[in-house]
Amino acid sequence: MTSHSPFTLSPLTSDYRERVYAAVLGKLIGVYCGRPFECWPHEQILKELGEIRSYVHERRGLPLVVTDDDISGTWLFLRALEDLGPLPADLTGPALVERVSGLVAARWLNDVVPGRSTFWWGGVGVSTEHTAYENLRAGLRPPESGSIARNGAVTAEQIGAQIFIDGWGLVAPGDPGLAASLARAAACVSHDGAAVHASMVLAAMLAAAFQERDVNRLLEIGLAEIPADSAIRRLADDVRNWHAQHSDWYAARAALEAAYGPERYPGVHILPNHGVVLLSLLYADGDFDRGLTVACTAGWDTDCNAGNVACLLGLRGGLEGIANTWREPVADRAYISSADGRRSITDAVRLSTEIVDHAQRLRGLPPSRVKGGAPFHFEMPGSRQGFTAEPATARLSNLAGAGRNGARALAIDLPAGVPVAVTTPVFAPPDALNIGYQLQSCPALYAGQMLRIDVLAPDGNATHVLASPLIRVYDAQGELQELSGPEMVVLPGAGSRLSWALPELDGQPVEAVGLRAKSAVDARLLVDRVWWEGAPRASLIRGTAGGALWLRAWIDGVDALEATPEAPLVLRQTSGRGVALQGGPGWDDLIVSADLALQGRCGGLVVRATGLRRYVAFELEGDTVRLVHVHDGARHVLDEAEGAQPPGERFRMSVRVAGTAISAALNDRLWFDHPDLLAGLPAEGMVGLFIAEGRLEAHALRVDPAV
Repeated sequence: MTSHSPFTLSPLTSDYRERVYAAVLGKLIGVYCGRPFECWPHEQILKELGEIRSYVHERRGLPLVVTDDDISGTWLFLRALEDLGPLPADLTGPALVERVSGLVAARWLNDVVPGRSTFWWGGVGVSTEHTAYENLRAGLRPPESGSIARNGAVTAEQIGAQIFIDGWGLVAPGDPGLAASLARAAACVSHDGAAVHASMVLAAMLAAAFQERDVNRLLEIGLAEIPADSAIRRLADDVRNWHAQHSDWYAARAALEAAYGPERYPGVHILPNHGVVLLSLLYADGDFDRGLTVACTAGWDTDCNAGNVACLLGLRGGLEGIANTWREPVADRAYISSADGRRSITDAVRLSTEIVDHAQRLRGLPPSRVKGGAPFHFEMPGSRQGFTAEPATARLSNLAGAGRNGARALAIDLPAGVPVAVTTPVFAPPDALNIGYQLQSCPALYAGQMLRIDVLAPDGNATHVLASPLIRVYDAQGELQELSGPEMVVLPGAGSRLSWALPELDGQPVEAVGLRAKSAVDARLLVDRVWWEGAPRASLIRGTAGGALWLRAWIDGVDALEATPEAPLVLRQTSGRGVALQGGPGWDDLIVSADLALQGRCGGLVVRATGLRRYVAFELEGDTVRLVHVHDGARHVLDEAEGAQPPGERFRMSVRVAGTAISAALNDRLWFDHPDLLAGLPAEGMVGLFIAEGRLEAHALRVDPAV
């Protein structure tokens, strides 16, 4: 039960980072394994696919790595801990639940693009998350937003709270009570009753699994966090009895369906699916493969259940328990569809780094900066971080003892005389554009930024390797084109840094980043880290005719975002405020300029945005200009002046942000210039446009360094 005493945080152990990585990998693998036949009946799975012992996406003609609510919601809502900071020493369980539930609710409204990202938007009263989101938008707070009293038992006790819950256990290693309280806080935003209890049980089990391996003992630890007379406790007792009675899991599954099947609990209810999770863990007895087989073959919400099972088994057994046949096809890849498009295209290494940073933040410790904070550093055993090689005859592997700045590197085995391209996505790849849940994302890398890649060649190479940085870009027709930077010679036993300032791309998004390498003989090249730095010099809209795939680089937080014959980018909003955002990580000191036309109440430029409801705006309304800070729906006017050009005509806006300073000009007249106005606000963020009740045309939009 929720503690009324302050929490004492356990120290982070030396293997914590690697075990979190194994848990994240497990979650991804489980979801991807079960996704192609989600909600199929058990009998149909056996008839058409047989017992699930491997990925089946190719048999169904589907990509393996897709956008999915199980993945997006799980890691997205955990970012509420960025707003909590260090865990207050005097915060008891009930106070923690109230505090964190409010932070998670705020993240829902800020980070979820309504109708487009993160969830299944199946309608109020049908989709639990859609229902809760509309409650939050109407001003309700948790736990009322997810309560049975407000939404009804059928809606409030669906599976969502459980599928989003893994991270809360991972940030509380060895502290199951804390994990259960965090899970309860997050779950009550959208769910109630048995759904909240199930999430508390699993979160506590995950937290305890850092120290305890026995599954029955883990289950007892989890159940101790919920009422003894709860439906989840009764379900757990039944599942344990069936496990004791039947050596064959099929018989136990039949008993589960008879007692708790969808005929008794309609929709995608928590009780039958939580039963599958417990049954899978008990029959797996720690075996990762066995747990996946049971969770996927049993039916009902197969990707959700397999994700929870594989996350706990990955954590419990570590990387050595996850076979390469599961890891290789995934190559760590993941998509988090949200309004923070800078972090949408990601991987298991970066997700686990976020989780470690959350845990360190709770303890008042600084964030991780592995290899100087490079997004691609390959420091986890076996990690690939999405990198693949073309042609496939060039083998990739993660090599220990090979890094220049750390312990590991990505090894590329080059066939003699064959040019090899090694790349990873930094924006939506073609097979992610229209499969699964809608992917809201921005490119991570833009024109004008400096791409850097540290490489080295082993002493054993017989000759030099030629290497050059490369990017893939969507062209005007939506096809991928490769662009290469300067080529360098990498001698045996030597290291080199590939550097390239990306050229102007006319608003077309960078889809992938990497390098091209070749050697006259069989050779090996080691990639130590990949990163980029500096502000972009880039157009964010196309200046020439062509296809509209570049629009997918925008976070679409308006009623309509489109390219028209009248203007290359148009925003329309019927009521309230809408924003369209774009930008990569680390966008801090820069100038945003645009040629605009406004037919509406209010519109303008956005800078330092970290979501739909957190940004600074330079806005024009009638003959008034303002600098406004928007935070979680509240508007704070930082400065304003009258006498500006009224809307309805073309005008030019520009905003410069550098550190805490901001200046803003309209039609080349400087209206605001403040050296410290942004003190206490985010030091970096996305840029874009906003419109309030009307139409905003953008005829040009650029971002440049604030020099």
